[in-house]
Amino acid sequence: MKKNFTTFELGLNKCWPTDVMVDEFTVTEDLIQESLQNITEGIEKISLKYFDKYLNETLNHGLSYYSDYKLTAWVNRYSKDESMEYHTHSGSWLSAIFYLVTADDGELVLYDPRHFASRGYDLSFRNLFESKIYKPVEGQVIMFPSFLYHSVRPTSNFRLCVPVDLFLFRE
Repeated sequence: MKKNFTTFELGLNKCWPTDVMVDEFTVTEDLIQESLQNITEGIEKISLKYFDKYLNETLNHGLSYYSDYKLTAWVNRYSKDESMEYHTHSGSWLSAIFYLVTADDGELVLYDPRHFASRGYDLSFRNLFESKIYKPVEGQVIMFPSFLYHSVRPTSNFRLCVPVDLFLFRE
């Protein structure tokens, strides 16, 4: 039977024409406690390293290419059966999700940004346009362009993650 999902490997993943990066970080008790208190300074500090890596691997230049940047971060705490609707992070350039505590479900769904691109193609091409589904793993970060529509499926247990958005500025 054919799978209808994609398993992301660590590193840069090609999804449609869009690059998605999956990497690992160390989950510490301090990061969890900060996040539970809605303080995300620790994640903001390490996110700069990952945003710089993403930019270098996808655009061949890092954060230093830009005259300035701004980070925004917040905490998402999910309880049983909670989910997040289809959305983007409008206005920011890149988005990241740091998974601190995960369950066996609550998958992140990334949608093909080429609306109606499959129109006119034979059904044998359908897999080229399917959504990409990522099962969250504690200690992983997923980075993607902020224009990418995504959602979160319901989780069966408590989950804690910290999304971070990067705004870039050029003079």
